Amino acid sequence: MVFLGDLIDRGPGSAEVVARAEAGAPAHGPLSGAQWITLAGNHEDYLVSFLRDISVGPAWVRNGGQATIASYGAALGDDRDYEGLQATLWRVIPAHHLRFLIDLPKCHVEGGYVFVHAGIRPGIPLDHQSALDLMWMREPFISWNRPLERMVVHGHTMVAEPEIHPHRIAIDTGAYRSDRLTCLVLEGEDRRFLTT
Repeated sequence: MVFLGDLIDRGPGSAEVVARAEAGAPAHGPLSGAQWITLAGNHEDYLVSFLRDISVGPAWVRNGGQATIASYGAALGDDRDYEGLQATLWRVIPAHHLRFLIDLPKCHVEGGYVFVHAGIRPGIPLDHQSALDLMWMREPFISWNRPLERMVVHGHTMVAEPEIHPHRIAIDTGAYRSDRLTCLVLEGEDRRFLTT
């Protein structure tokens, strides 16, 4: 199971989603014992960056950060009081959640696939990709139309329906806005999608 990031922001359940991802594979059921990999997305990067640098506050709040703070049970005051929001976040987020978010890998390679939140920079070997590109990239990745060394499975750039291109599979169907969460199932050479 590979989760492509953006576990937080833009919804009331960020803290619960982080707790669920951190817990790993369930003990019982069809996914028990599965390898459970959660990747960092740009929203996790926003949170971690905001804790280090208050200047990130306006962009993070504008993109859903206050929902994450509220999900940890904090009463929000002025959402433009970035010092206050930063202090509140330090107070309410459990240390183990913060460590989990800081330590999230930026990509995962499995067979002929590479899983990332956003994309990769064409022409750069995977082991030389920038962490920022893996979490934030759109162009020139999205408009690239030639194969890459591996098929890239990504989120970050919303699509109405999952898309398969020569070099990438886009599965971000904008769940926070559309209520549609999409999963790519890879079995041998077969690819199929599950959408809630």
